[in-house]
Amino acid sequence: MATEDHHNEEHMTLRKFVALRVHNALSSIKRPVVEANNFEIKHVVIQMYNGIYDEAIKLRLFSFSLRDGARRWLNSLPPGSVESWELLGQKFSNKYFPPSKIAKLWTKIVNFTQFDRESLYDAWERFEELFKKCAHHGMQDWLVMQVFYRSLGSHKKHLLMQQQEVLS
Repeated sequence: MATEDHHNEEHMTLRKFVALRVHNALSSIKRPVVEANNFEIKHVVIQMYNGIYDEAIKLRLFSFSLRDGARRWLNSLPPGSVESWELLGQKFSNKYFPPSKIAKLWTKIVNFTQFDRESLYDAWERFEELFKKCAHHGMQDWLVMQVFYRSLGSHKKHLLMQQQEVLS
């Protein structure tokens, strides 16, 4: 019987062989034990029954939010190694937002300058894009506005000051 299984494996295509291995692979996310394991996913609403808590749902659904390299990264973690939402967040941040990347993004934000002939609107849109890349920047609103204001050309600063005086 064992030789028959081995013989069948030899004649499987690589795609089928890998598909079997992937299908039986263990998840790196350790599923929290819940008393009642019955919930439904609907378009916008997740219905919870019998005390299923938010963390269990987040952990179970997280892999569906990933694709390509991020999904491969998650599947490469040791089985059961992710036991909490917080730990998953730390591992994800360490992988995709290492300190060196954050430092580069901070430098781009702090050194932002408006292009010649760029409208105020376009400059602000471009500035906001930098923040989207560094969502956990931790800058307070007043500092964000200060950095943006400092980046403007003198003409735009003058226009903003005039607008401020009109509104005051």
